[in-house]
Amino acid sequence: MFWRLSRRGLHRILTSRRLLSSLHERIVSVQLQDRGLTIQWSSNRTSHLPYLYLRDNCQESESIDNSARQRLFHLALTVDFNIRAKRADTSEDGRQLCVTWPDGHRSRFSSSWLMEHS
Repeated sequence: MFWRLSRRGLHRILTSRRLLSSLHERIVSVQLQDRGLTIQWSSNRTSHLPYLYLRDNCQESESIDNSARQRLFHLALTVDFNIRAKRADTSEDGRQLCVTWPDGHRSRFSSSWLMEHS
């Protein structure tokens, strides 16, 4: 017997596998590059995330109105498109990344969010 699997069903399976694997992934190291940062994962996988993407997806209270889930800034008007992180630090357990931007703003990302979006 053959099962028919729609694209949507396949997407759900692949996404759920990725979500499950992201629960176990830890950040081993982070390197600042010219256009983004490179994350080395505990599975030896490497991800590259552009700085502009990370700044645009910041979920900190200074960036997002939690009740409306809208940005409190306009990316094109307030962020330099050549933005580069000032520093990037990981938590001791490798489950969180904190990016500090030139204006002093800090963006925090969970390892599961980073894995899902890389």
